[in-house]
Amino acid sequence: MFKQDLRKLIDLDLEHNPLDFGADPKRWGEVLQKFSHIPNLKVSQMDERSQRGAVEVSGMAWSTRSLLAEGGVMSMFNERNGTVIGMSNGSEHSSDSGPLQTRKPSKTDSEEGAGTINNEDNVEMVSPRKKGKGKKKHKGVTVQGPLISGHFTVEDVNKNGLIKAKKDPIQQEDQHCEVFPFFEDEDCGLFCVFDGHAGKEAATNASVIMPKEIQKLWKGRKKELKKGEVTDCSELLHYAFLRTDEGLREYQYEGCTGTAVWIWRNGDDRYLQVANVGDSHAFLYRDGEVIPLTAEHKLSNLAERGRIISAGIFLTEGQTRVGGIGVTRVLGDHFNKDINTGMLGAPYSSDCYLLTPRDTQVVLASDGLWDVCSGKLAGDVAAKEATAEGACHRLLKMALKSPKCQDNVTITVIRL
Repeated sequence: MFKQDLRKLIDLDLEHNPLDFGADPKRWGEVLQKFSHIPNLKVSQMDERSQRGAVEVSGMAWSTRSLLAEGGVMSMFNERNGTVIGMSNGSEHSSDSGPLQTRKPSKTDSEEGAGTINNEDNVEMVSPRKKGKGKKKHKGVTVQGPLISGHFTVEDVNKNGLIKAKKDPIQQEDQHCEVFPFFEDEDCGLFCVFDGHAGKEAATNASVIMPKEIQKLWKGRKKELKKGEVTDCSELLHYAFLRTDEGLREYQYEGCTGTAVWIWRNGDDRYLQVANVGDSHAFLYRDGEVIPLTAEHKLSNLAERGRIISAGIFLTEGQTRVGGIGVTRVLGDHFNKDINTGMLGAPYSSDCYLLTPRDTQVVLASDGLWDVCSGKLAGDVAAKEATAEGACHRLLKMALKSPKCQDNVTITVIRL
């Protein structure tokens, strides 16, 4: 029964089309009735006016602000409204990361006083799961040659930095995987970084499980691919993260962040999409400008903090950790998830990007790099090198020189 409920939740696309009781009380009532039976479904109280209205429609007085299904299937409806795509409110990367892709404003944005929304940079993208006559079709760019022009990864334990931070043991807890061609398929590529905590085993296993789960899910989309219909893989990435997390169930007190960069060809067009949990980030560089592709899953992110509070979980004003962990979404750490601290394994998924000759590279790295520099600076430094390998080594050298770098460092550069 739960799989059917999951399918319904995804079809509703609540994350991109948040419910607004005042604007659509009928739809809100229908959703409440459909999903009221799901085990561990959590909602929070509405204000008195909306509460009365909800009772009239559905007989249930639940909030439009929160729906947390078992296993972290859905989080806060309004999590992405009023927030720059791929960036969290108050993110340390936002100050000098260049023009950003933003989502169009909704009624909810203005009502809730969310941040200013604009799209002055006209970032080219394919919006996920938009159906019907209103769907925007982008003219594809014929791509000759390979899917990507090159890729490389470097990693360093950063022994001196770990000693300064008094971390013990001194070991490499970052793991990565580069699967290109993707199991002999030259039209797909997967690039991941996993930053472990409390050990390296969860990250190591995640780097093995994630590609296999994506491979299984990708096989199911081959028919769509032949028809030229695969222009969004957010559902595929979402399931892959949930399955990987479940595959790490033995890790009760150990876990890792996870960021997956997925690139595929559909006919003559190339697409890119990213999903992540935690604080390992990825950036796309277009015409020298930077586009964030990930979200910062920490309590400093107002959306994450709001999601947890809306689920009825108490947080102190200055609290920065959940169950002793510095990030709010991870793979593994199932003790925290089982006792309902608000921690999830469900990822943030970026929008799908149609790649063009204007797109030059992607930089993916663990927080060992992002503690030192912004996405804009990383792109500028990497662009000075002719190869992905040269770019990786230059970024690593910059990170290790900084006294702010007190963690393992893993950097992947993908030249497009």
